[in-house]
Amino acid sequence: MERLTMNAEPREASQKIDDVRAEDRIPAVIYGGKREGAMSLSVDRGQTVKALKQLTPSTVVDVDIDGKKVMALITEIQRHPVTDDVLHVDFRQVETGIPVKTKINLVFTGESPVVKNLGGVLVVNRDRVLVSSAPENLVSQIEIDLATISSFDITISIKDLPLPEGVEIIDDLTASVALVQMPKSKEEIAAEEAAEDASDAAQAAAAAPVTGGEKEGEEAKEEGGDAKADAAEEKDAK
Repeated sequence: MERLTMNAEPREASQKIDDVRAEDRIPAVIYGGKREGAMSLSVDRGQTVKALKQLTPSTVVDVDIDGKKVMALITEIQRHPVTDDVLHVDFRQVETGIPVKTKINLVFTGESPVVKNLGGVLVVNRDRVLVSSAPENLVSQIEIDLATISSFDITISIKDLPLPEGVEIIDDLTASVALVQMPKSKEEIAAEEAAEDASDAAQAAAAAPVTGGEKEGEEAKEEGGDAKADAAEEKDAK
């Protein structure tokens, strides 16, 4: 599969970030590999936004810096907290034959027969797996066929994943990736709903404002004061 190429230009570290963005470019940095230090870059906004829709943490891209291509992984994407615009991109340079650690996305295909025929509930516990691999062996994703979960007793674990040649898992091999739980009975559902209703009622009661207490207390004090005053007047009259 042909690698995606992203064009980049060197950027002076002293250049203001706002000036870079004003040119419809995104500040970036590349580091790692045989590179002695980090290098500041800028990338075209339109090309980058389009490319990021296709990329995963394990997708190797060619970064073209002034006509010289290097392989890299995108390790971090900074986005605006409100608009979700891309603010900054980090590239990690990688070298042929030298293993790197990264995560590969897990993509689930097909349907478990116990979900389809018996009403089971699919539970997905992991959507990525940590691996070590030379960059030329990395893949963007690993597909998992859910049809292999043919009973409620079967669990797909990390050790069961179909791996490309040259890719080594450095994750917990016994960790569960996906399984199918038996559907809940009507009694279990009713009990859960009753417990939720009771919890909601208790929270509502605890949050309800106390009204009238302060006023009633003040009125009681006033009545008590009036009673004492009346008693004093009667004593004086005697």
